[in-house]
Amino acid sequence: MKQKKLAILLVPIFILTILWVIFNVYHSHVDSTIDVPLTTQIIPIEGTFNTDAIDKIKERNRIDAANEFSAPETEDLSPNPSPSPSPDLEDETATEAAETEDEDE
Repeated sequence: MKQKKLAILLVPIFILTILWVIFNVYHSHVDSTIDVPLTTQIIPIEGTFNTDAIDKIKERNRIDAANEFSAPETEDLSPNPSPSPSPDLEDETATEAAETEDEDE
């Protein structure tokens, strides 16, 4: 019974997907954004690169900036690092400023 329910669900999804793709292709074909005069003005890009400039860029020396922050390297890369010790908290007592006004009356 589960296969029948799955088929009932998959068939409409498949049909909907096919119709969606067909509609998008049709819409893209009908609603073109490039006009004919514009297509005549577009000049294709040449497929050559200035390899001398690329080689000069590769030969440059890297200069590190003085204000760059580099994190200190740690040797302990364990997934559960040991927690840092916390300061001992002393028992604090209330001061006179912390007392309520009701006690003064």
